[in-house]
Amino acid sequence: MTDQDDWDDGVDSQEQGSPETSKLCVAALVLGILSPVCCGILTGIPAIICGHMGMGVAGKEPDNLKGRGMAIAGLVLGYLSILMTISWFLLGGMDAIQEAIQEAQNQQ
Repeated sequence: MTDQDDWDDGVDSQEQGSPETSKLCVAALVLGILSPVCCGILTGIPAIICGHMGMGVAGKEPDNLKGRGMAIAGLVLGYLSILMTISWFLLGGMDAIQEAIQEAQNQQ
């Protein structure tokens, strides 16, 4: 038995490489970036779902998976996109209500 064998813990050197990035975390980030830019709530909700799932998976296996920061960024962008979409509809809805009130007043 050599000195090198004393340090070997039975794990191949390929398995000791850097952790792999979680695909859920990457998906959360991509969907989160797309949500405020083009698709709003249609990509915001999946970004939030993938972000929460990705954080769970990366948290359970921190030695094998990384990407928690990407999942958090996707969550933040997804939530912001949903808030922006809701406020855009509310502001547009308020404008329509004000126009209806003005029209009703003009008809009197």
